[in-house]
Amino acid sequence: MIKCHTLAALAITAMLVTMPLAGQGTRENKNGMNATQDMKTKTGDTGKAALRYEVTVTAEGTRSEGLSGKLYIGTSLIPGEYYLVEAYGVRYRYTPYTAPWTWWGHKPETSDFVPLVEETAITDEETKTGWYRTPPAQKKANTLRTWVYLESDVGCFWVSPDKLQVFLHRS
Repeated sequence: MIKCHTLAALAITAMLVTMPLAGQGTRENKNGMNATQDMKTKTGDTGKAALRYEVTVTAEGTRSEGLSGKLYIGTSLIPGEYYLVEAYGVRYRYTPYTAPWTWWGHKPETSDFVPLVEETAITDEETKTGWYRTPPAQKKANTLRTWVYLESDVGCFWVSPDKLQVFLHRS
């Protein structure tokens, strides 16, 4: 028997799997079929980093059944220290593990997140580095739409998906 929260997790996962990837659009090819087309930008950020959200059901069918969510962008697992992530129009909030029957990890939530765009534009150095620190819920002008917003106790950052692996493993 599948529980309501399991169905909700499956529905969310199905919805996210069917979402188009950021940085990609569709066009009709010569046969009239839709084909994926990469939309490259002048900065070289290809937007090819796919978003993947995984839900794991633990102790299924018992009263201790729980759910855990993992968020990947490209091949990078987003660690729990980033308790708020905004990627490709979806907001994820991290909930720490408290009991086996709860939902822990990153969990999608409804969002009307519209960052305040600063007058200051992103610099060439920041574009080359692939990330910059920012005040909460703000971003610099000309930041690409494919960049991911990460918020932690250390600070708030906008990060290029192409540089996410380097950003997460910096010292």
